[in-house]
Amino acid sequence: MSGSLKFRLFAGAFFFIALGIVATWISLQQIFSGYVAAQYEREMTTVIDTLAAGLEFSGGAPVLDGTPPDPRFSLPAGGRYWEVRSDDGVELRSRSLWDTSIEAASLAPSSYRAFRTGEGPDGEPMLVLDRILSFDASDGPRAVDFFAAFPVAEIDSALADFRRELATMLGLTALLLMLAAALQVLVGLRPLAMLQAEVANVRTGAANKLRSEVPSELKPLVAEINDLLDEKAQALDRARARAADLAHGLKTPLTAILQVAETLPPDTGGPIAEHVAMIRRRADRQLQRARMGVGRSEGGALDVIAAKLVNVIAAIPASRKLKWQVDVADGLATPIDTADLAEALGNILDNARKWAKSEVRLTARRRHSEIVIEVADDGPGIAAQDLERILERGVHAGDPESETGLGLTISREIAEAYGGSLALERSPEGGLLARIVLPAAAAARRTSPA
Repeated sequence: MSGSLKFRLFAGAFFFIALGIVATWISLQQIFSGYVAAQYEREMTTVIDTLAAGLEFSGGAPVLDGTPPDPRFSLPAGGRYWEVRSDDGVELRSRSLWDTSIEAASLAPSSYRAFRTGEGPDGEPMLVLDRILSFDASDGPRAVDFFAAFPVAEIDSALADFRRELATMLGLTALLLMLAAALQVLVGLRPLAMLQAEVANVRTGAANKLRSEVPSELKPLVAEINDLLDEKAQALDRARARAADLAHGLKTPLTAILQVAETLPPDTGGPIAEHVAMIRRRADRQLQRARMGVGRSEGGALDVIAAKLVNVIAAIPASRKLKWQVDVADGLATPIDTADLAEALGNILDNARKWAKSEVRLTARRRHSEIVIEVADDGPGIAAQDLERILERGVHAGDPESETGLGLTISREIAEAYGGSLALERSPEGGLLARIVLPAAAAARRTSPA
């Protein structure tokens, strides 16, 4: 999974989305917490300013001319509290504090910079803003300590509500971002999937080259692959042309050697003539393949390929006249290399030509997701115990024209290389039936049939 480009893109996108969401969560919490704390600080500062504005000294004792109008100050444990303490210990406090006094020495630091924590009249913690102001009195300057407070639960509740809404919003944002990232990855990688399909078309012969209408990032890769395909096709054409030239070039010297061998005594010239005949048969086969015109890996109609193979093989001189029957379903095509198909089917047809008495029948049909090609003859056939062994490399059933016993073996290897198979059995005509089964759709080539 870690080797998948899609997985890497997904993992990278989700990691940075998660990182951004966490950073946003922390930042917005800090910003909102600071904002709420500043609002409460302004409110408590207003309370202290109101108290200070109404404070007077009468007979040396502090007297309030006015108090904050908020009704919560008048209710016991009402949620808003104030207290005024002069430097001589005289205390004035809101009714909401009831019999509780705020002691500066007992206040503890809180997580909010402007406030300290104390215990409220209901036993619950409260946040306290403390200010010491100086006043001019008849007996000289006087220091007065002002306290304004509210429950900690109030600010905690506001922050908790904000966190819930923030979590919902960031969760939806993360989901949308992940969906967008997934869509971006899928759309971004789609050209690669299309390129894979194009390569499959080239491999099966449905196309000669990759289309150049691709994103600019893939154009250099497509150009390199097309150049490689051109070089491969040219090299293959040159190799087949050289093989055909070599086979054709051998015919004249072989004829001369055969003429010389005929002038020699039978015990000397006979073996030479046999070996020359063997070489000529090999050269003739190579010339047959060259005349089939299957130089490039282009998929074609099976009926056309079969007809071309039958025409070439039927033209080989023989001591008897054979009837060739070709029955291929319309529109049937095998998604494999045409040259490989011609090699595999040609070997089987040539084998049938050698052994048939009067007739060779070739049929091809689609069967579900497979293409079945059968070649049957009315020759002597092969013993049941030898049907498997005859497909082994180097084994032949007494064929006077076979010097290697590789024809059927090569055909089987080509079929298996494309995910298919070759099987032999007795034909209805009494001879041999060779059945090639190939996948109707392109399959990955497991091995090279070469």
